[in-house]
Amino acid sequence: MARLGFTLAEVLITLGIIGIVAALTIPFVINKYNSKVFETEFKKANSVILRALDMTAQEYGATNFKELKFAFCGDLGQFDQDTDKQNACNESITKELPNINATLRNYLGIVDQEKITTNSYSMYNFEKDRFNYTNLCAFSDELSHLKCTVYYLKDGSSFLGLSYREAQFTLIFDTNGPRKNPNRLGYDIWEYEYPKWRHCGWCNMKNGNWMSGLGCYYCAIENVDSDNSDKGGYWQSLY
Repeated sequence: MARLGFTLAEVLITLGIIGIVAALTIPFVINKYNSKVFETEFKKANSVILRALDMTAQEYGATNFKELKFAFCGDLGQFDQDTDKQNACNESITKELPNINATLRNYLGIVDQEKITTNSYSMYNFEKDRFNYTNLCAFSDELSHLKCTVYYLKDGSSFLGLSYREAQFTLIFDTNGPRKNPNRLGYDIWEYEYPKWRHCGWCNMKNGNWMSGLGCYYCAIENVDSDNSDKGGYWQSLY
């Protein structure tokens, strides 16, 4: 007589196999999805910010943001060793920085702002060590480890005020804002700087320093593995 169904043992074995396969594949699928979300949010926020920086620079007669310093100081290449002229150039930019930031905020379309302190939010370096979010404030226009202003865009992303020190512009942005996790360098928190000083090697320093991850911007732009693991690119190397 033909059997019309499965025994309980067969059903349990089948369910066990399905469970094992799911346990092995679901984390991979979730991680791949999260990596794609981080990549999409980074590219979108970076594009918006770079465009706003270029438009801000054009207000000062520069073609794009990378030529903003030239608009203030001319071609410094002919007197790079002239400390007085270098200092005068840097002082003129620093003096104008509040107006540069106001113009940048206007082009970015700020919808909200928040003064944060050491008790406001946590952030994590690339290695997932926990620190105060205000560590990032040291790279804002307020140059403080204790407090600074976060500016929010309508899509939920945020940035800190553009800073200028040691002849370099720096801008920290968070693709989903400090109110939403993971608040982690190289995942949703990024540092753009010009002229470029940090490099991809700063991305995964494995030294417990809160700044481990500041160079991830360049790994992401170039789509280079953060740890030379040859996983197929930066975003694939996140998990």
